Amino acid sequence: MTPAQCIAARKLLDWSARELATRSGHATTTITAFETAKTRTNPAIVRSLEKVLSDNGIVFVPSKQARADARAVGIDLDDKSRVELRV
Repeated sequence: MTPAQCIAARKLLDWSARELATRSGHATTTITAFETAKTRTNPAIVRSLEKVLSDNGIVFVPSKQARADARAVGIDLDDKSRVELRV
C-alpha cells in the first residue's frame, strides 16, 4: 500500500488519521508520517494498516505501474495498487 492509497482508503471510509490510528493500534503520528512519506515506515506497520482497511471493506486492485513505482522507493505492494470500497 502506498501513502496515497492509505489516504484514499481513509477518505472512502470517512476516517481521519486518528480513527485509523485507533483502529490499528498505531500512533496518529505514525499514520501521518507514512501518509506524508516523511519517513520510511516499517513494512509490518504498512501491512497492519492495510489489513485494518481491508477488514473494513477496502479492496486493493492490482496495477503493474503502481508496483514498479513502489518498488523504486522500496515499498512492496503485494500486487495491490488501486483502492475501492466494497460494501
